[in-house]
Amino acid sequence: MPESNCILLRLTPFRENTVIAASLSPEYGRLDLFLPGVKKTGKKQFPSVGLFRELAVDFKPPKDGSTLCTPRTIDIVRIHDSLVENTRNYMAVCSLAAFLLRNSRFMVELPRTYQALSVILARCAATKTDMTGFMPYVKLVFLHENGFVSVPPEKQKTLDSIFDFALGITSEPPPFNTSYYGRLIQWIDALVSLHCNQDG
Repeated sequence: MPESNCILLRLTPFRENTVIAASLSPEYGRLDLFLPGVKKTGKKQFPSVGLFRELAVDFKPPKDGSTLCTPRTIDIVRIHDSLVENTRNYMAVCSLAAFLLRNSRFMVELPRTYQALSVILARCAATKTDMTGFMPYVKLVFLHENGFVSVPPEKQKTLDSIFDFALGITSEPPPFNTSYYGRLIQWIDALVSLHCNQDG
């Protein structure tokens, strides 16, 4: 059976003790999971699932005409529950999650986007500092991974510095001044408007 890590981006109750979880996987892109029994307790039940938790799943592929996968086993890899302590960060992450669910597809791998999302979740969980200004960097990673970003050679070093920070390769953000950062966000927003689904 296929195996992958995934980050839970939306949880929808379905019947008693069952949840349908929309998630992002590095190998499979958007991964929708049918999770029966997640509200029950007991050693044979799945571990508690929560929004923005990272899981390792071993799942049955969906049947023809469906994208809904049924996990055989689930293990919790990482918990980011403390990010709710900063409302601004939490709401920004929810908005980012909605963007990724609208624009990712099943079986379209997104390893760099997954890594950038995992990094921003960990950073938000580890601090009460406002991290909302770095959420667009995750969108930029997504755009680049899908072939929507092209810059002239003289701008490549700047772009790489953003990616290094977004992917957790470096811990300090690029030292952009306010004016340059504002133009950067406008550019990212323009790319999102041009290439991405904004409905929903």
